[in-house]
Amino acid sequence: MNCRKKIVAFILLVVALPLVGSSVSACTEVYSSETNILSTHILTAYYSDLEGKGLENDIFTSIYISFDSPYYYNHLYCYVELTLPSGYYYSYLISIEFYGVYETTLPIYMYNHATESGNYILYVASFFACSNHYLAESIVIFDPPGGTDGADPPRIEVG
Repeated sequence: MNCRKKIVAFILLVVALPLVGSSVSACTEVYSSETNILSTHILTAYYSDLEGKGLENDIFTSIYISFDSPYYYNHLYCYVELTLPSGYYYSYLISIEFYGVYETTLPIYMYNHATESGNYILYVASFFACSNHYLAESIVIFDPPGGTDGADPPRIEVG
């Protein structure tokens, strides 16, 4: 490889590395636990304008839950907590009933939650309703830009 090609390759590498690094740090899975019975993973978490009001103050997350059970009917809870940069947090407990299905992906829409600038922490834990022996957790840190003062009250919708 001649000297000119090496310089061009080096420049491309130097320019590309910060771009790759910034997209990875935009949504970073910090921790995820699972047992051989129960598994929970945050697949994605990002801000958007989900209501179409022109304000990107909504958060979308997708949570994958799978489990192994000998029963046709299973009842699980999914605890979702969103911690804002200021330390304030929103927490929700979602009740899920399964009939013959042992995995699901929950799309969760958090309207008017991204109101501050800085790192947000999304924590999810799932557990069986009838037993506290199994717990699976996942944590993601992401950074929506800016903030929106005077937004409508926060609300959540599970799709």
